[in-house]
Amino acid sequence: MKPLPPSLRSFLELRADELNLRFSRAKRRAPKLDPELVLISCLELWPQLAGDEPATSELLSSVFELILLHAARDSLALRPGINTLLSQAFPRLRRQLLERPGTLPAALSNAVENLGRRGPELVTVLTRLAPLDLTAAQLLEAGAVAAWRLGEARLRGAALEAAQRLPAAAVQIALGSDDSGLLATLTADAWPSSAGAWQEVARVGAFVGFGGDFALPPILLDGGDRHTLPCRTQRGDLWVWADRYGAVARPVDKQAYAPAHAAGPPSVTQPSSVRVLGPGLVALTLPRSHVIRIWRRKP
Repeated sequence: MKPLPPSLRSFLELRADELNLRFSRAKRRAPKLDPELVLISCLELWPQLAGDEPATSELLSSVFELILLHAARDSLALRPGINTLLSQAFPRLRRQLLERPGTLPAALSNAVENLGRRGPELVTVLTRLAPLDLTAAQLLEAGAVAAWRLGEARLRGAALEAAQRLPAAAVQIALGSDDSGLLATLTADAWPSSAGAWQEVARVGAFVGFGGDFALPPILLDGGDRHTLPCRTQRGDLWVWADRYGAVARPVDKQAYAPAHAAGPPSVTQPSSVRVLGPGLVALTLPRSHVIRIWRRKP
């Protein structure tokens, strides 16, 4: 094992009792917490983050808390995005982490964890952002843009606002595209376009057995806006945030909106509900389907 940097040795000497106490408390909360895994993770990551800056001690302490948390949950083994975030992205993002040592490590960890199976993709984006001269605040905003693109549809409005303030290179990395006109397109309309006649351009949701949100076929309600789709099933109402990148559905109290029964595309016979989202743009459902379909035509 390589010798520990002097700054890390000093940190350990000053805070050894505190760190041991925190581990003991974590062990009481999670009896299966493996001390060897915690030690190995600390010795792997701490030397890459150590330094003489005043904020280093707080950063090492925050990272220790994350290691305890994820080791107790077994996230380091079961969620590869978390392990990669800590071991690869954090060292590259050290400058930004030192700006907000008490909050930024946890914020990035939460963002990766909340994206589930797409969390590793967010880590890749964060790693690609590292060479840019971003502040901690800009890194968080770029991360929000990327999280939206990776399926967190609730972030659409905040992500589009943030993208207006960010450097173009950061926006392109976050959106995963070199198209300089994509941001303007997404700001105007975040649904896929249509070349002409009515066509289905997107599907929102799925049966819960296939990882979706609908236990029963949904009925669209007359409410929301272009990218929010309140709907009803026999088990209750849902509010759905959706666009070309994905959808998020959450249960809500029963809404006052009536079922939506607008005119739909002529080729779709007997839909169970149709809601107009904009000129040449509708959402519709079918009687035995657990999917919301987005249809559009060129106005």
